[in-house]
Amino acid sequence: MQDNIRIKRWLDRFFRQIIDSEMPVKEGTLPFSFNYDGKPAVPDLLLWDKKQVVAVLPDGSPAGTITFDDPITGLRVAWQTRQFVDFPAVEWVLRLSNQGELDTPIISDLKCLDAR
Repeated sequence: MQDNIRIKRWLDRFFRQIIDSEMPVKEGTLPFSFNYDGKPAVPDLLLWDKKQVVAVLPDGSPAGTITFDDPITGLRVAWQTRQFVDFPAVEWVLRLSNQGELDTPIISDLKCLDAR
């Protein structure tokens, strides 16, 4: 149970920092990374339009999604998380989609878990 509380605090810290901050965070703050148009995406990503949705799944597991939308190119990055109630574990999926009219710049070196 104590491990589950630590995981919840860890997720809450990420969600709160990402949604509340208007300033870019330093590299390594998010647990994922990728290059966008030849440079690290995370500093710019946090300046994009952001939306957070929090839910509780039928089994009682807390879940959430933070969506980042690039207003210039239309790239959407959705970070979906789920915390397990009975185990000290969390899972997430990173989804990238093009919501714009044109091709996005090149996306490379995608790491869904960037454990530096």
